Amino acid sequence: MDFSKEYAKKRFFWGIKPNKSVVFVAGLLSRGKALDIGMGEGKNAVFLAKKGFNVKGVDVSSEAIKKSAILAKRKNVKILPECADIKNFNFKCKYDLIISTFTLHFLPKKKSLEVLKKIKAFTKPGGFNLVALFIRENSKCSEAMEKRFGLYLYEVGELKRLYSGWKIVKYAEKKELDNSHGKAHYHNVAIIIAQKVK
Repeated sequence: MDFSKEYAKKRFFWGIKPNKSVVFVAGLLSRGKALDIGMGEGKNAVFLAKKGFNVKGVDVSSEAIKKSAILAKRKNVKILPECADIKNFNFKCKYDLIISTFTLHFLPKKKSLEVLKKIKAFTKPGGFNLVALFIRENSKCSEAMEKRFGLYLYEVGELKRLYSGWKIVKYAEKKELDNSHGKAHYHNVAIIIAQKVK
């Protein structure tokens, strides 16, 4: 989905507070190189930069890139934003931390799994991944969402299985309240924090 129209507005569509899981994972390692895949307006990338990380953020929307620069300036930090489609993003180096919060389900299944594979491959040994995404419900609501928005909703347990061989620091599947935009609503989500075994 393209949120450029929302990103072009003055207000921050997703807010400016980092996700709780990002705050948690930032406490697990002492700085380093971080990559935010699908960073939106930059709230998580800017938070990581404030914590001392060297952060690259990638988003398909040029409006998102502009907003992330505004937020970084406001918070007096530097990030390295890149306007690119994550389906074709060229990973050039390995990172201590790679995050992707509520982005991968917007890709077709094949592309989503390809990007996740790259995220894992370009994580340094001992480094961490944080991935959060929507998962399916046992209802027609999920099918309707997939068709209407072109989503790939991961199956229950699928994300955890894809991190087999990694050390799972935290994993949760739950209904999560989303009041960052529009009317408050719930999503079924999976959130994983995993460390690549050395």
